[in-house]
Amino acid sequence: MAAVVTQRSAAAVLTLGQIKQQCNIDLDMTDDDELLTLMERAAVRACEGKLKGPLLTASYRETFGQWPLIPSLLLQTANAKSVQSIMLRQAGQVVEWHDFVALEDGPHLFIRPRAAWPKIDAAPDAIQINYSAGFGAAGDRVPEDIQQWLLYRVGTFYEFREQFIAGTIVTDLPKSFVDEMLTPYAMQVVAL
Repeated sequence: MAAVVTQRSAAAVLTLGQIKQQCNIDLDMTDDDELLTLMERAAVRACEGKLKGPLLTASYRETFGQWPLIPSLLLQTANAKSVQSIMLRQAGQVVEWHDFVALEDGPHLFIRPRAAWPKIDAAPDAIQINYSAGFGAAGDRVPEDIQQWLLYRVGTFYEFREQFIAGTIVTDLPKSFVDEMLTPYAMQVVAL
């Protein structure tokens, strides 16, 4: 199943000062502050969609009906950082499992058993994994490459603000050289 967000930070990644500097707006001008805030949120969501994970710390829950056939389970959220708990259904009871290691590999987080995958009931929700993902609680924890990408995106939104307000601007603009700034942080999954 897909990962479900259980808690998300409402903090902004970019400050209004950063955005105004990018858009060549005088810091004393406050007429467009609300619009700029909406544009920042839209840019953050577009970035998170490209990365397949949150920028700021968020809590996730992922549910599985069986263990993978290989000795690693890849969490489906980019930049997952830590596992809070793994709950299993065994013989009709829900128990917490601790005999695993969580290993980061770039934007990927793998779960591996120390010995072997434990036995579980045949149920679609037999495995429930709670974990956190994201770069940190505040925007200054987000890598500079990603902040620059967000500034370029907000600048584009502001340049074409009439289309943005009307809802006719394409939020998924064609891939450009700027998008390559996100590559090291994006989920790269190869289907076999």
